Amino acid sequence: MIAGFVLGSGPDGREFGDGLFGLPGCGKAELGEKVGLGWTAPRERRERAKSGSEASRLMASSLVPEAWACGRTVGPGWSFGAGGGGGGALRVGCEVVGARVGYLRDAAPAAREALDADEPISDLCIQLQHLSGDELKNRQANISPRPANMRSYFIGALLGAVSFVSALTVAPYTGTIIKGKQFPSLIEVDLEELVDGLESGLFTSYDLVRAYEARIMEVNSTLHMVTELNPDALTIASQLDSMRANGTVLGPLHGIPILIKNNIATYDKMNNTAGSWSLVGAKVPCDSTMAAKLRKAGAIILGKTNLSQWANYRSDNTSNGWSAYGGQTYAAYYPGQDPSGSSSGSGVSSSIGLALAALGTETDGSILSPSEVNNLVGIKPTVGLTSRYLVIPISEHQDTIGPMARSVKDAAYLLQAIAGPDPKDNYTLANPAVNGSTPDYVAACNYNAFAGKKIGVARNVIAAYGKYIDAPVLAAFNEAIAQVAAAGAEIVDANFTGFAEYLNSNNETLVLNADFLVDLAKYFSELTYNPYGIENLAEERNFTQTFPLEDYPQRDTGVWDGALKQGWNNTDPRFWAAYQADLYFGGEGGILGALARTNASAVMMPTAISPGIPAIVGSPVITVPLGFYPANTTVVLNGFGNLVATGPNVPFGLSFMGAKWSEAELIGFGYAYEQRTMHRNDVQPYLVPNIELADFVS
Repeated sequence: MIAGFVLGSGPDGREFGDGLFGLPGCGKAELGEKVGLGWTAPRERRERAKSGSEASRLMASSLVPEAWACGRTVGPGWSFGAGGGGGGALRVGCEVVGARVGYLRDAAPAAREALDADEPISDLCIQLQHLSGDELKNRQANISPRPANMRSYFIGALLGAVSFVSALTVAPYTGTIIKGKQFPSLIEVDLEELVDGLESGLFTSYDLVRAYEARIMEVNSTLHMVTELNPDALTIASQLDSMRANGTVLGPLHGIPILIKNNIATYDKMNNTAGSWSLVGAKVPCDSTMAAKLRKAGAIILGKTNLSQWANYRSDNTSNGWSAYGGQTYAAYYPGQDPSGSSSGSGVSSSIGLALAALGTETDGSILSPSEVNNLVGIKPTVGLTSRYLVIPISEHQDTIGPMARSVKDAAYLLQAIAGPDPKDNYTLANPAVNGSTPDYVAACNYNAFAGKKIGVARNVIAAYGKYIDAPVLAAFNEAIAQVAAAGAEIVDANFTGFAEYLNSNNETLVLNADFLVDLAKYFSELTYNPYGIENLAEERNFTQTFPLEDYPQRDTGVWDGALKQGWNNTDPRFWAAYQADLYFGGEGGILGALARTNASAVMMPTAISPGIPAIVGSPVITVPLGFYPANTTVVLNGFGNLVATGPNVPFGLSFMGAKWSEAELIGFGYAYEQRTMHRNDVQPYLVPNIELADFVS
């Protein structure tokens, strides 16, 4: 049996499921035990599982269509909650402490027949809590009553704009007072407040982990944002609490839970999948540099977040936030909202307070866009500021890793911890800080950062994208220009002279395809255990097209088909012609040329149209909240037809883009704008967890 998971049988003696990847059940589950619900798998995978070489830790996975749970009881106190819904996703209920889970036994007839016939439907394990029965009983006894107006707005279908927005007219978030002590609200708390609470003994890192895990369990069945919980998180938290008690603090992130995207490898019990079943159970030789830096800073890697599969680099007909492994992620500002991607789960999780913050990755828009629609601050760093070692890649020329947080200062703290050179990633050796110290990004948070600076506006880009910029966004952007000017900046026109030609160019596609062929194979070669022996893109495509849970051909492999058809990689002379053309569009003809010609410190732009040019040249961008769509907004679905792309309450953002290695200056601009406007507070999610930190402190 995989350590830490128990399969229960019901009171009538029936065994529920065949165990994780076909492992046998272990008898009845007692109150508070960890319950795994396993569906049968192909025989060869069951054999590997029996030898301990594979394991899956999914919170909620996309299963078969029309699947509904039944309400059976497993052991005292555990019941199966209502299931089914969005795309057949298994719904995991949570009552106070995660006591209810969904189950497929009473599914649609076809699903039941397949289960009874021992056919491979899905492999799923739901890890509820790292608690003994006594701990869970104590937790239930100690939970304080929640105020009647706490925000748990679950709206099960798309509502009319008026009724939906009226449901969101709520008072500002406040903390909880117990015995005269003020505990912060986890959806609004910032790092410095958490550090104060830890230092004063108001709560511990152990308390934080328990609270964040319970919050994840409460909403994950609806939003599907987290795919892995770190089974060692509580142990790590206890160790860090002991260090703090003994006077050793590793830094501001000491004992602070952070979530990371499920393409950033960790050398622990969690999977690193990029959303694909082909990498479930794969092993890496060590932590990725990003994970290692977080641990060195004292952060607790709480879990991993869902993403658009392969960082949105598989399919031409899919949806943001969907992966075969993690199902469909939804954002929390409108029912069924598109979370954008590819760092979808990181955006949703950070926005509603499921960790202090999260890490995302970006090739072209994958931090900026989900940060925008989830009402967050996102920093897309210069390529080379943060190491990509053991991060599942797309492109060595464009990939970067950055923070997604609820405030500029929290994002700056996180960037401070992960930035810096790494001999395992040659691109980081171009960092000017290689022979010096990393800039102080937290100190760069300056309310007066705009004073005496030139800030550019690329008006030809805005005009070219005019039909894609909705009126509320344009109005808010024009107001932002005036606010930046009032803060002391000189606004100048800073057009991108090569932009018209860029719009007709396919060079970025050629570059990404060529890089992906080489960089993906390199990642596979780093694995110390490769469950399917996949070595290259052609083999990965074959797996995806033949493995039932990969949802092919409903979601195709069009991006990969194009890369393989292209037929050449980044060692071919044709690559350099495409790459040099790209560098012009981002350099002299793009952001770098505009900055140089105008002597501007940054260019500001609506986030929806900001990622492309900085992506191809590898320059940094910060996005901050700018506003949200009003109540009378017409709901518009995404191209796949399953998500709300635009609708009432959906946030949008403002970006500042700069020269390479200018993160500190951009952070200053983002902070100065944020503090003057505080637009994040203008809009509330429709769904947030009820559970708070105070519930877990005696």
